[in-house]
Amino acid sequence: MKISVFRIALFAFVAIFFSVHISYAFLANPVSKVVRETIEYTAKKFGIELSKDAGKVFAEKAAQFIAKHGDDGARLLRHAGPEIMELSVKHGDDIVRMCASHSDNAISFLIKNADDALPLWRQFGKKGTEVMIKHPGLGEHAIKEFGSEGITLANRLSSESLNKALVLSSKAASQAEKRTLFDTIMRRGDDVIEFLWKHKWKIGAGATVYTLLKDFEGLPVDETAKSSGRQNLLQWIMSRAINKVLDEYPWIILVFIGFIIMWLYPLLKWIWNLRNYFSSNKKAYTGESGKAAPEVIIRRELL
Repeated sequence: MKISVFRIALFAFVAIFFSVHISYAFLANPVSKVVRETIEYTAKKFGIELSKDAGKVFAEKAAQFIAKHGDDGARLLRHAGPEIMELSVKHGDDIVRMCASHSDNAISFLIKNADDALPLWRQFGKKGTEVMIKHPGLGEHAIKEFGSEGITLANRLSSESLNKALVLSSKAASQAEKRTLFDTIMRRGDDVIEFLWKHKWKIGAGATVYTLLKDFEGLPVDETAKSSGRQNLLQWIMSRAINKVLDEYPWIILVFIGFIIMWLYPLLKWIWNLRNYFSSNKKAYTGESGKAAPEVIIRRELL
C-alpha cells in the first residue's frame, strides 16, 4: 500500500514537472520570441547596435515597454522605435493608447505632432485626431475656432474649403457672425464658401461677412423686409440681378449704354430735323405779313 502511494506521488510530481516545462515551452517561449524579434527588427530599422552598451540599454527598455503594453507596444515600437518610449515617459500611457487606436499609416504623423495631437485626443477622442490627420495644419485650428462642431465641419469639407472657411471666420466681426457663417456653411457647403471667397474683398471695403451672407441666402432677415412683402421681394430680386451683372459682367453695361446711344442719336436727330422742318414751313407759310407765301400757295394749288 505504501509503495502504491509513493508511486502515485512520484507520478504526480513528474506530471507537474513536465506540465510546467511544456507550458513554458508553448507559452513563454513564443512571447520571448516576439519580444526578441521586435527588438532585433527595431534595432536594425533604426540603426541601433545591440552589441554595444546603448543597444543593451535599448533592448532592456524595449522588453519592459512590450511587457507593459503588450501587442500595442510591440506594434508601436516597430513603427516609431525609441521615440515612442521617450514620448511615453513624457506624456504617459495616453500617447500609447492614442497611437494604438489609429492605423499604421497615421502613427508616424501622430508621433511627430504628439504635442498638438494628444490634447485633442484627450478632449475629443479619436475623432479629434482623425480631423488633424485629414487636414494637417488645419484640423486643430477648426476645432479651436468652432469647438467640437469644428470636427463635423472639417469632416464635411476638403482641406482647401476648410482653409477658406477659417480665413472667412477670422474676418467675422463677432461671435454671432461666426455662428451665422458656421450654420450657413453646414447647410450650403462649398457653395457659400465659394461665394464669400469670391467677394471677400468687399469685407475690407465696408461690407461684413453677415451682409454677404444675406446676399447669398436670399431675402433680408430684418423685420422691415419681412413686413414689406412682395415689394421688397421685387426690389431684392432687381438689386440682386443688378449687383450680379455689375460684379460678374460689367462689360454688358458698356454694351447696353452703347446700344442706347446708337438708338437715341438717330432718333434725336430725326426729332430735331422734324422740328426744323415744321419751323421752316411755318415761316414760309405765314411770311412776315401773316399771309401765305407764294410758293406755299403754288404747292397747295398743285395738290
